[in-house]
Amino acid sequence: MAQALREKGGVSGLEQGSKEVEKFVSRYELVGLPERIKWATASFPHHRSQFISNFCEGLSLTVQSALALAQVDGYTMPSFEDRYRAITRHEGSIQLVDVHEVRENLRSLLQQVGYNEDRLLNSVQKWEDDKGLLDLREIPRDVANILAKLILLTKERLMVPLNIKFPEGSPWRRLEDVPFDGFDFKITSMPTRPEITGSQAYFGGFRKRRPTLRGLFEYNDAYPMTFLSLISLCLHEVMPGHYFHNVVTDVMPDLGFEASIPTMCSPQVTLWEGVAQNTLNLLFDTRDEAYTEMARLFNISEVDVQIQCVIDELLDAGKHNGPILYQRERMGEGGVRDHAIEMYALTGPLPTKIMGWAKHPLIGPMYGVGYDYGNKTVARMIREHGRLEAAKVAFNTRGVVDIETFQELLSSSG
Repeated sequence: MAQALREKGGVSGLEQGSKEVEKFVSRYELVGLPERIKWATASFPHHRSQFISNFCEGLSLTVQSALALAQVDGYTMPSFEDRYRAITRHEGSIQLVDVHEVRENLRSLLQQVGYNEDRLLNSVQKWEDDKGLLDLREIPRDVANILAKLILLTKERLMVPLNIKFPEGSPWRRLEDVPFDGFDFKITSMPTRPEITGSQAYFGGFRKRRPTLRGLFEYNDAYPMTFLSLISLCLHEVMPGHYFHNVVTDVMPDLGFEASIPTMCSPQVTLWEGVAQNTLNLLFDTRDEAYTEMARLFNISEVDVQIQCVIDELLDAGKHNGPILYQRERMGEGGVRDHAIEMYALTGPLPTKIMGWAKHPLIGPMYGVGYDYGNKTVARMIREHGRLEAAKVAFNTRGVVDIETFQELLSSSG
Protein backbone atom coordinates (compact mmCIF):
# COMPACT_ATOMS: atom_id res chain seq x y z
CA MET A 1 0.00 0.00 0.00
CA ALA A 2 2.79 2.43 0.88
CA GLN A 3 4.41 2.01 -2.53
CA ALA A 4 1.10 2.52 -4.29
CA LEU A 5 0.47 5.74 -2.36
CA ARG A 6 3.96 7.04 -3.16
CA GLU A 7 3.29 6.43 -6.84
CA LYS A 8 0.12 8.51 -6.53
CA GLY A 9 2.03 11.38 -4.93
CA GLY A 10 2.28 10.43 -1.26
CA VAL A 11 -0.02 12.43 1.00
CA SER A 12 -1.39 14.30 -2.01
CA GLY A 13 -2.59 10.97 -3.40
CA LEU A 14 -4.53 9.88 -0.31
CA GLU A 15 -7.88 11.12 -1.61
CA GLN A 16 -7.47 8.76 -4.57
CA GLY A 17 -7.16 5.82 -2.19
CA SER A 18 -9.98 6.46 0.27
CA LYS A 19 -11.11 2.84 0.46
CA GLU A 20 -7.56 1.48 0.68
CA VAL A 21 -6.69 3.87 3.52
CA GLU A 22 -9.87 3.02 5.41
CA LYS A 23 -9.21 -0.72 5.04
CA PHE A 24 -5.59 -0.35 6.16
CA VAL A 25 -6.56 1.65 9.24
CA SER A 26 -9.33 -0.81 10.07
CA ARG A 27 -7.15 -3.89 9.53
CA TYR A 28 -4.62 -2.74 12.12
CA GLU A 29 -7.19 -0.97 14.33
CA LEU A 30 -5.14 2.20 14.14
CA VAL A 31 -7.87 4.56 15.32
CA GLY A 32 -8.04 3.02 18.78
CA LEU A 33 -4.45 1.81 18.93
CA PRO A 34 -2.91 4.92 20.55
CA GLU A 35 -5.32 4.82 23.49
CA ARG A 36 -4.78 1.07 23.97
CA ILE A 37 -1.01 1.57 24.02
CA LYS A 38 -1.31 4.39 26.55
CA TRP A 39 -3.56 2.28 28.78
CA ALA A 40 -1.21 -0.71 28.59
CA THR A 41 1.85 1.36 29.52
CA ALA A 42 0.30 3.66 32.14
CA SER A 43 1.98 1.73 34.96
CA PHE A 44 5.47 2.09 33.46
CA PRO A 45 7.96 4.40 35.21
CA HIS A 46 6.86 8.02 34.80
CA HIS A 47 9.23 9.26 32.11
CA ARG A 48 8.86 6.13 30.00
CA SER A 49 5.07 6.22 30.31
CA GLN A 50 5.03 9.92 29.42
CA PHE A 51 7.28 9.32 26.40
CA ILE A 52 4.92 6.63 25.09
CA SER A 53 1.84 8.78 25.78
CA ASN A 54 3.39 11.67 23.84
CA PHE A 55 4.26 9.32 20.99
CA CYS A 56 0.67 8.06 20.92
CA GLU A 57 -0.65 11.61 20.65
CA GLY A 58 1.41 12.13 17.50
CA LEU A 59 0.33 8.74 16.14
CA SER A 60 -3.33 9.52 16.76
CA LEU A 61 -3.16 12.85 14.92
CA THR A 62 -1.23 11.27 12.05
CA VAL A 63 -3.93 8.60 11.63
CA GLN A 64 -6.70 11.22 11.86
CA SER A 65 -4.94 13.36 9.26
CA ALA A 66 -4.58 10.42 6.88
CA LEU A 67 -8.26 9.56 7.18
CA ALA A 68 -9.30 13.19 6.68
CA LEU A 69 -7.02 13.62 3.65
CA ALA A 70 -8.41 10.41 2.19
CA GLN A 71 -11.90 11.93 2.65
CA VAL A 72 -13.13 9.07 4.79
CA ASP A 73 -16.57 9.90 6.19
CA GLY A 74 -16.60 11.18 9.75
CA TYR A 75 -13.03 12.50 9.87
CA THR A 76 -11.84 16.10 9.70
CA MET A 77 -8.30 17.45 9.63
CA PRO A 78 -6.88 18.12 13.10
CA SER A 79 -6.17 21.79 13.70
CA PHE A 80 -2.76 23.22 12.87
CA GLU A 81 -2.32 24.06 16.55
CA ASP A 82 -3.00 20.47 17.66
CA ARG A 83 -0.51 19.08 15.16
CA TYR A 84 2.14 21.65 16.17
CA ARG A 85 1.71 21.00 19.88
CA ALA A 86 1.79 17.24 19.44
CA ILE A 87 5.44 17.26 18.39
CA THR A 88 6.71 20.26 20.37
CA ARG A 89 4.66 19.81 23.59
CA HIS A 90 4.44 23.60 23.51
CA GLU A 91 1.69 25.05 25.73
CA GLY A 92 1.89 28.77 25.02
CA SER A 93 0.75 30.72 21.99
CA ILE A 94 2.28 29.69 18.68
CA GLN A 95 4.33 32.55 17.28
CA LEU A 96 6.48 33.18 14.24
CA VAL A 97 10.21 33.13 14.97
CA ASP A 98 11.56 36.69 14.93
CA VAL A 99 14.78 36.71 12.90
CA HIS A 100 15.62 40.42 12.82
CA GLU A 101 18.53 40.08 15.27
CA VAL A 102 19.77 36.97 13.45
CA ARG A 103 19.69 38.84 10.13
CA GLU A 104 21.65 41.74 11.60
CA ASN A 105 24.20 39.35 13.04
CA LEU A 106 24.63 37.73 9.64
CA ARG A 107 24.91 41.11 7.94
CA SER A 108 27.61 42.20 10.41
CA LEU A 109 29.61 38.99 9.95
CA LEU A 110 29.44 39.28 6.16
CA GLN A 111 30.56 42.90 6.33
CA GLN A 112 33.63 41.82 8.32
CA VAL A 113 34.81 39.78 5.33
CA GLY A 114 33.91 42.33 2.66
CA TYR A 115 30.31 41.55 1.68
CA ASN A 116 28.16 44.65 2.12
CA GLU A 117 25.31 44.53 -0.40
CA ASP A 118 22.12 46.46 0.37
CA ARG A 119 20.17 43.22 0.04
CA LEU A 120 21.27 40.59 2.57
CA LEU A 121 20.45 37.82 0.10
CA ASN A 122 22.97 39.22 -2.37
CA SER A 123 25.73 39.28 0.25
CA VAL A 124 25.02 35.66 1.16
CA GLN A 125 24.98 34.65 -2.50
CA LYS A 126 28.31 36.35 -3.21
CA TRP A 127 29.88 34.80 -0.12
CA GLU A 128 28.72 31.33 -1.18
CA ASP A 129 29.92 31.92 -4.74
CA ASP A 130 33.35 32.91 -3.47
CA LYS A 131 33.55 29.87 -1.20
CA GLY A 132 32.94 27.78 -4.31
CA LEU A 133 30.82 24.70 -4.91
CA LEU A 134 32.37 21.29 -4.33
CA ASP A 135 33.39 19.06 -7.19
CA LEU A 136 31.10 16.02 -7.08
CA ARG A 137 34.06 13.74 -7.75
CA GLU A 138 35.76 14.96 -4.60
CA ILE A 139 32.78 14.85 -2.22
CA PRO A 140 33.28 11.21 -1.08
CA ARG A 141 36.89 12.02 -0.19
CA ASP A 142 35.84 15.25 1.53
CA VAL A 143 33.17 13.43 3.56
CA ALA A 144 35.67 10.74 4.63
CA ASN A 145 38.20 13.37 5.72
CA ILE A 146 35.61 15.45 7.56
CA LEU A 147 34.15 12.48 9.41
CA ALA A 148 37.55 11.09 10.37
CA LYS A 149 38.24 14.37 12.18
CA LEU A 150 34.76 14.61 13.68
CA ILE A 151 34.91 11.08 15.09
CA LEU A 152 38.20 11.80 16.86
CA LEU A 153 36.86 15.15 18.08
CA THR A 154 33.66 13.58 19.40
CA LYS A 155 35.59 10.86 21.24
CA GLU A 156 37.84 13.45 22.88
CA ARG A 157 35.24 16.11 23.66
CA LEU A 158 32.14 14.05 24.35
CA MET A 159 32.63 10.31 24.82
CA VAL A 160 35.66 10.29 27.12
CA PRO A 161 34.30 12.91 29.57
CA LEU A 162 30.86 11.26 29.53
CA ASN A 163 32.59 8.15 30.93
CA ILE A 164 29.74 5.83 29.93
CA LYS A 165 30.58 2.24 30.83
CA PHE A 166 28.89 -0.89 29.51
CA PRO A 167 28.02 -3.88 31.70
CA GLU A 168 30.19 -6.99 31.74
CA GLY A 169 29.61 -9.15 28.68
CA SER A 170 29.04 -6.19 26.32
CA PRO A 171 31.19 -5.99 23.17
CA TRP A 172 32.83 -2.79 24.44
CA ARG A 173 33.90 -1.51 27.86
CA ARG A 174 33.28 2.21 27.30
CA LEU A 175 31.47 4.40 24.80
CA GLU A 176 34.75 5.58 23.26
CA ASP A 177 35.63 1.93 22.44
CA VAL A 178 32.69 1.73 20.01
CA PRO A 179 34.10 2.04 16.45
CA PHE A 180 31.29 4.20 14.99
CA ASP A 181 32.35 2.96 11.56
CA GLY A 182 29.22 1.20 10.36
CA PHE A 183 27.94 3.92 8.06
CA ASP A 184 28.20 4.01 4.28
CA PHE A 185 28.27 7.18 2.20
CA LYS A 186 26.32 7.27 -1.03
CA ILE A 187 25.75 9.97 -3.63
CA THR A 188 22.25 9.86 -5.04
CA SER A 189 20.96 11.73 -8.08
CA MET A 190 17.62 13.54 -7.84
CA PRO A 191 17.83 16.18 -10.58
CA THR A 192 14.15 17.11 -10.25
CA ARG A 193 14.46 17.52 -6.45
CA PRO A 194 17.47 19.79 -5.88
CA GLU A 195 15.98 21.02 -2.58
CA ILE A 196 16.68 17.62 -0.96
CA THR A 197 20.13 17.84 0.63
CA GLY A 198 21.01 14.63 2.40
CA SER A 199 19.75 12.14 4.92
CA GLN A 200 20.86 9.48 7.35
CA ALA A 201 19.16 6.12 7.76
CA TYR A 202 20.12 3.80 10.60
CA PHE A 203 19.72 0.05 10.20
CA GLY A 204 21.61 -1.33 13.19
CA GLY A 205 21.52 -5.13 13.12
CA PHE A 206 23.66 -7.83 14.72
CA ARG A 207 26.36 -10.18 13.53
CA LYS A 208 27.86 -12.85 15.81
CA ARG A 209 25.99 -11.27 18.75
CA ARG A 210 27.63 -7.90 18.16
CA PRO A 211 25.82 -4.75 17.00
CA THR A 212 26.82 -3.96 13.41
CA LEU A 213 25.98 -0.24 13.74
CA ARG A 214 24.96 -0.03 10.08
CA GLY A 215 23.84 3.32 8.75
CA LEU A 216 23.58 5.08 5.39
CA PHE A 217 24.53 8.72 4.80
CA GLU A 218 23.20 10.01 1.47
CA TYR A 219 23.90 13.21 -0.43
CA ASN A 220 21.84 14.45 -3.38
CA ASP A 221 24.20 15.51 -6.18
CA ALA A 222 21.63 18.02 -7.45
CA TYR A 223 22.04 20.09 -4.28
CA PRO A 224 24.81 22.73 -4.47
CA MET A 225 27.22 22.41 -1.54
CA THR A 226 30.18 24.41 -0.26
CA PHE A 227 32.85 22.88 1.97
CA LEU A 228 31.42 24.75 4.95
CA SER A 229 27.88 23.49 4.36
CA LEU A 230 29.25 19.95 3.93
CA ILE A 231 30.89 20.17 7.36
CA SER A 232 27.56 21.34 8.77
CA LEU A 233 25.76 18.44 7.09
CA CYS A 234 28.28 15.89 8.42
CA LEU A 235 27.92 17.27 11.95
CA HIS A 236 24.14 17.05 11.73
CA GLU A 237 23.68 13.72 9.98
CA VAL A 238 26.61 11.67 11.29
CA MET A 239 28.93 12.79 14.07
CA PRO A 240 27.92 13.72 16.70
CA GLY A 241 24.45 14.08 15.15
CA HIS A 242 21.97 11.47 14.01
CA TYR A 243 24.29 8.52 13.40
CA PHE A 244 26.00 8.95 16.76
CA HIS A 245 22.61 9.38 18.44
CA ASN A 246 21.36 6.15 16.85
CA VAL A 247 24.45 4.14 17.76
CA VAL A 248 24.49 5.24 21.40
CA THR A 249 20.81 4.36 21.68
CA ASP A 250 21.45 1.02 19.96
CA VAL A 251 24.24 -0.04 22.31
CA MET A 252 22.64 1.16 25.54
CA PRO A 253 21.47 -1.85 27.60
CA ASP A 254 17.95 -2.25 28.96
CA LEU A 255 16.11 0.23 26.72
CA GLY A 256 12.57 -0.66 25.69
CA PHE A 257 11.14 -1.36 22.26
CA GLU A 258 10.43 2.35 21.77
CA ALA A 259 14.20 2.84 21.43
CA SER A 260 14.20 0.96 18.11
CA ILE A 261 14.14 4.01 15.85
CA PRO A 262 13.25 7.71 16.24
CA THR A 263 9.75 8.30 14.94
CA MET A 264 8.63 11.04 12.58
CA CYS A 265 5.80 13.35 13.62
CA SER A 266 6.52 12.86 17.32
CA PRO A 267 8.16 14.82 20.16
CA GLN A 268 11.07 12.39 19.89
CA VAL A 269 12.07 13.62 16.44
CA THR A 270 11.91 17.22 17.68
CA LEU A 271 14.53 16.33 20.28
CA TRP A 272 16.68 14.47 17.73
CA GLU A 273 16.69 17.40 15.30
CA GLY A 274 17.39 19.74 18.19
CA VAL A 275 20.35 17.62 19.27
CA ALA A 276 21.70 17.44 15.71
CA GLN A 277 21.48 21.23 15.44
CA ASN A 278 23.41 21.61 18.72
CA THR A 279 26.45 19.54 17.85
CA LEU A 280 28.86 22.43 18.42
CA ASN A 281 27.23 23.26 21.76
CA LEU A 282 27.59 19.61 22.79
CA LEU A 283 31.23 19.44 21.73
CA PHE A 284 32.49 22.74 23.16
CA ASP A 285 31.97 24.75 26.33
CA THR A 286 31.54 28.09 24.53
CA ARG A 287 30.66 29.22 21.03
CA ASP A 288 33.93 31.14 20.76
CA GLU A 289 35.81 27.93 21.51
CA ALA A 290 33.71 26.11 18.91
CA TYR A 291 34.48 28.66 16.19
CA THR A 292 38.20 28.69 17.00
CA GLU A 293 38.60 24.91 17.13
CA MET A 294 36.50 24.19 14.04
CA ALA A 295 38.48 26.79 12.10
CA ARG A 296 41.75 25.22 13.22
CA LEU A 297 40.58 21.65 12.56
CA PHE A 298 39.44 22.35 9.00
CA ASN A 299 41.80 25.20 8.08
CA ILE A 300 39.04 27.73 7.54
CA SER A 301 38.36 31.16 9.02
CA GLU A 302 36.44 31.63 12.27
CA VAL A 303 34.18 34.20 10.67
CA ASP A 304 33.22 31.76 7.91
CA VAL A 305 32.33 29.16 10.55
CA GLN A 306 30.09 31.73 12.25
CA ILE A 307 28.48 32.74 8.96
CA GLN A 308 27.56 29.14 8.13
CA CYS A 309 26.07 28.68 11.61
CA VAL A 310 23.87 31.77 11.21
CA ILE A 311 22.77 30.67 7.72
CA ASP A 312 21.71 27.35 9.26
CA GLU A 313 19.83 29.23 11.99
CA LEU A 314 17.87 31.21 9.40
CA LEU A 315 17.03 28.01 7.53
CA ASP A 316 15.59 26.53 10.74
CA ALA A 317 13.47 29.65 11.19
CA GLY A 318 12.18 29.24 7.65
CA LYS A 319 11.23 25.62 8.31
CA HIS A 320 9.33 26.78 11.38
CA ASN A 321 7.61 29.85 9.97
CA GLY A 322 6.74 28.51 6.52
CA PRO A 323 4.04 26.08 7.73
CA ILE A 324 2.55 28.71 10.03
CA LEU A 325 2.33 31.26 7.21
CA TYR A 326 0.90 28.83 4.67
CA GLN A 327 -1.38 26.60 6.75
CA ARG A 328 -2.48 28.88 9.57
CA GLU A 329 -2.13 32.38 8.11
CA ARG A 330 -3.22 31.26 4.61
CA MET A 331 -0.40 33.05 2.80
CA GLY A 332 -0.14 31.88 -0.82
CA GLU A 333 2.69 29.79 -2.24
CA GLY A 334 4.28 32.76 -3.98
CA GLY A 335 4.16 34.81 -0.79
CA VAL A 336 5.76 32.05 1.29
CA ARG A 337 8.49 31.51 -1.31
CA ASP A 338 9.26 35.25 -1.52
CA HIS A 339 9.26 35.46 2.27
CA ALA A 340 11.76 32.58 2.46
CA ILE A 341 14.05 34.29 -0.03
CA GLU A 342 13.97 37.78 1.48
CA MET A 343 13.54 37.18 5.21
CA TYR A 344 15.85 34.17 5.62
CA ALA A 345 18.25 34.98 2.74
CA LEU A 346 17.86 31.46 1.34
CA THR A 347 19.69 30.75 -1.89
CA GLY A 348 19.49 28.11 -4.61
CA PRO A 349 16.81 25.46 -4.12
CA LEU A 350 16.21 26.18 -0.41
CA PRO A 351 13.07 28.37 -0.91
CA THR A 352 11.58 25.40 -2.80
CA LYS A 353 12.39 23.18 0.17
CA ILE A 354 10.67 25.60 2.57
CA MET A 355 7.58 25.80 0.37
CA GLY A 356 7.39 22.02 -0.01
CA TRP A 357 7.50 21.53 3.75
CA ALA A 358 5.21 24.50 4.42
CA LYS A 359 2.28 23.06 2.50
CA HIS A 360 2.68 19.43 3.62
CA PRO A 361 -0.05 18.66 6.21
CA LEU A 362 2.28 16.49 8.32
CA ILE A 363 5.88 17.48 7.46
CA GLY A 364 5.09 21.17 8.01
CA PRO A 365 3.45 21.33 11.45
CA MET A 366 4.63 17.91 12.70
CA TYR A 367 8.27 17.92 11.63
CA GLY A 368 9.64 21.10 10.04
CA VAL A 369 8.72 23.29 13.02
CA GLY A 370 10.74 20.95 15.24
CA TYR A 371 14.14 22.09 13.95
CA ASP A 372 13.98 25.59 15.40
CA TYR A 373 11.93 24.54 18.42
CA GLY A 374 14.19 21.60 19.22
CA ASN A 375 17.34 23.59 18.57
CA LYS A 376 16.40 26.35 20.99
CA THR A 377 15.11 23.96 23.64
CA VAL A 378 18.25 21.81 23.62
CA ALA A 379 20.50 24.90 23.59
CA ARG A 380 18.68 26.30 26.62
CA MET A 381 19.03 23.03 28.54
CA ILE A 382 22.76 22.92 27.72
CA ARG A 383 23.13 26.46 29.11
CA GLU A 384 21.20 25.58 32.26
CA HIS A 385 22.67 22.14 33.01
CA GLY A 386 25.97 21.97 31.13
CA ARG A 387 26.76 20.22 27.86
CA LEU A 388 27.81 16.86 29.33
CA GLU A 389 24.83 16.48 31.64
CA ALA A 390 22.51 17.45 28.77
CA ALA A 391 24.28 14.97 26.49
CA LYS A 392 23.83 12.08 28.93
CA VAL A 393 20.08 12.58 28.90
CA ALA A 394 19.67 13.59 25.25
CA PHE A 395 21.55 10.55 23.93
CA ASN A 396 19.27 8.20 25.89
CA THR A 397 21.85 6.94 28.39
CA ARG A 398 19.23 7.35 31.16
CA GLY A 399 16.28 6.03 29.20
CA VAL A 400 14.60 7.02 25.95
CA VAL A 401 13.46 10.65 26.00
CA ASP A 402 11.62 13.13 23.80
CA ILE A 403 11.63 16.93 23.77
CA GLU A 404 9.40 17.06 26.87
CA THR A 405 10.80 14.23 29.00
CA PHE A 406 14.34 15.36 28.15
CA GLN A 407 13.61 18.64 29.92
CA GLU A 408 11.79 16.97 32.79
CA LEU A 409 14.55 14.44 33.45
CA LEU A 410 17.30 17.06 33.36
CA SER A 411 15.38 19.42 35.65
CA SER A 412 14.49 16.68 38.14
CA SER A 413 18.12 15.55 38.35
CA GLY A 414 19.25 19.00 39.35
